[in-house]
Amino acid sequence: LIQNAMDAIVARDALGTPAPRIITISPYGVASPTSPANEFMIADAGIGVSDQQVEQFLATVGASSKGAELERSRRTYIGQFGIGLLSCFLVADEITVVSRSATGSDTIQWVGRSDGTYTVQTVADGTDIGTTVRLRPRPDMVGWARSEQVTPLARKYAEFLPVQLKVLTSTGAQDVSHTWIRDLD
Repeated sequence: LIQNAMDAIVARDALGTPAPRIITISPYGVASPTSPANEFMIADAGIGVSDQQVEQFLATVGASSKGAELERSRRTYIGQFGIGLLSCFLVADEITVVSRSATGSDTIQWVGRSDGTYTVQTVADGTDIGTTVRLRPRPDMVGWARSEQVTPLARKYAEFLPVQLKVLTSTGAQDVSHTWIRDLD
């Protein structure tokens, strides 16, 4: 999911409308303005998904929004296989994606279930450009979505990405970005 968020930020930059280079994670057990405490949430201000792209990118196993563009510029995007969202089903039976595209379409909400069904609806505007992914871990997987597990994994796997990575905790946001990223601000 961090790869997806990073790639969305890069894609928005390529449109000529630079995105805030911030990815925010709210682990299970920590409430945020956009996620209750019993959910895991990750949000970015990247390119988002339009209502026309939902079927292609969210409802198709293994689909990737990078497609032919990835072939032209392998070094631009870090995710390649279209399994970021699919991997969420390892810990949850339902995933909610709320996204507003930088290309100007309405905000969409996609709810996918582990049985392969999904719903899509347009939601009231007012959502910022970008994407929020929320999931409720199954009881046997809650440990993987808690702050004490998420924070070190986020630090380990995203510390050198050129974005600010914030993990929300019960005491506030913890910046897990590498020091050189913080110095760019």
